[in-house]
Amino acid sequence: MPTPIRRLLACLSGLVPAALSLPAVAQSLDPPRFAEVLATSHIYADERTLMFYCLRRNVEMRQYLYFLVHADLEDAVKKIRAAGADNRQTGQLVETVWSNIHVAARDAQDAALDAKCAATDVEQEIALLRGIGRPLILRPAFRALASP
Repeated sequence: MPTPIRRLLACLSGLVPAALSLPAVAQSLDPPRFAEVLATSHIYADERTLMFYCLRRNVEMRQYLYFLVHADLEDAVKKIRAAGADNRQTGQLVETVWSNIHVAARDAQDAALDAKCAATDVEQEIALLRGIGRPLILRPAFRALASP
């Protein structure tokens, strides 16, 4: 009876020929277009930071914002992959968004952000997918990419 390691190796050896016959990996997205995608993603993250601040005391809405960011990133990854992005570029997109979103504590106080919140109807912009509520794939840099 073969050992577990031998069984694993036997299974993996069957995968090697299949892996070698896979089609070539897509070329990376051209640098100027990708720079626009990253710049847009950074702005998106800044706007999501404001959203998290403005809605910091609304527990249900805050949970919904996490979901929206996740869904937006999923759609954005599909969009850039369809346009030729490679794994490195996809990782950079995700990193740009998540490393630049800051979630405020429920008791946070910031006069400058309070003023921005007062000037923006965040919940309405989310509901209407406009202004800071606009998903990544509806922004110009992503709309300019090929459709998936």
